[in-house]
Amino acid sequence: AFLDAEQLGISCGSPRAIDGMRGLRRFVEAFRERVTELLNESLPNSKPMNSASVKVALVADPKAWSASSEGGSTAGDHGGDPSSVDIVGRILNRANTHKAYAVSGGIATSVAASIEGTLPNRATSSAADFDAFRIGHPEGVLRVRLAFGEERGVTTVRDARVTRSARILMCGTGFSG
Repeated sequence: AFLDAEQLGISCGSPRAIDGMRGLRRFVEAFRERVTELLNESLPNSKPMNSASVKVALVADPKAWSASSEGGSTAGDHGGDPSSVDIVGRILNRANTHKAYAVSGGIATSVAASIEGTLPNRATSSAADFDAFRIGHPEGVLRVRLAFGEERGVTTVRDARVTRSARILMCGTGFSG
């Protein structure tokens, strides 16, 4: 589930700064609980979902890449040039804000950003390339490559690959259903 930093009147600052916003943290947990309720209502024949499994991401326009509530760059040692990312994000875990950006959240954010009209899509740079989608986070840039296909007239994501360091951490195929 996604939250718009600008709508909430906050920046995608450092994890420490976000964790210090007690009102925001209470709001995020109430939001997570409501999303869980809605998912369980919409999937009545599925095993009920626990709110701990609902991931929440705070997203912002790439312009937020160079700003921080603590006065420094949200890009750490990675420059903070807004043109070097397609979206800025923070994963809001239950206990604290993720120090970088969770890989599973990166894939979900990239897919959501590729769908016209979604909150991540509206926050994404118009120059975004889903063959090399870049998510700015406190430790740098998470790069996600999406490959799309067509199945019975429906566009599907056929492949998602993530690069977040000099070495490949995972390569594989995901199946659902």
